[in-house]
Amino acid sequence: MPDQHGFRSDHFKWILNMIDIGVHLIDRDGITLFYNNKMAEIDGLKREQVIGKKLFHLYPSLTDETSTLVHVLQTGKETAEKVQTYVNLKGKRITTINRSYPLFDNGRQIGALEVAKDITSIVHLHDQILDLRHQIYQSHQKDKKHGGSAHYHFSDIIGTSGTTPAAEILTSSV
Repeated sequence: MPDQHGFRSDHFKWILNMIDIGVHLIDRDGITLFYNNKMAEIDGLKREQVIGKKLFHLYPSLTDETSTLVHVLQTGKETAEKVQTYVNLKGKRITTINRSYPLFDNGRQIGALEVAKDITSIVHLHDQILDLRHQIYQSHQKDKKHGGSAHYHFSDIIGTSGTTPAAEILTSSV
């Protein structure tokens, strides 16, 4: 049924499916009522797999303590910008920054809404940078054990280029 401006709920669903941020809505029993296209993309799931399913069935790695949506259901208080890492049904590790909100109707909590920004690739790049920094650090530590300088012999620079015979002649006359 349209509101006073002519908007229907399917208009709002269409809008929520067009935005580039994940949206997940559950009822007070933890059953998914709405799950937008971006959230499906983030999780690597199809919307049809998620609608009508319990939260912990979809995210077996989450617990009452680690789920931002469950925290909001339990406390009735908004959660701002919380990082959450979980494993999806396909075993992929996902990291998001979530804002979660309780939903009330006539003073009674009826569910929770979460908006999620996917930062999985950023976390992956961060981990790669840390690994590279660790490798550089280990390399420097190895160099310190050897006095911090490289050890070369004159024979290490003799090669087979066109100028090599002249270098060999000069060195042999010394």
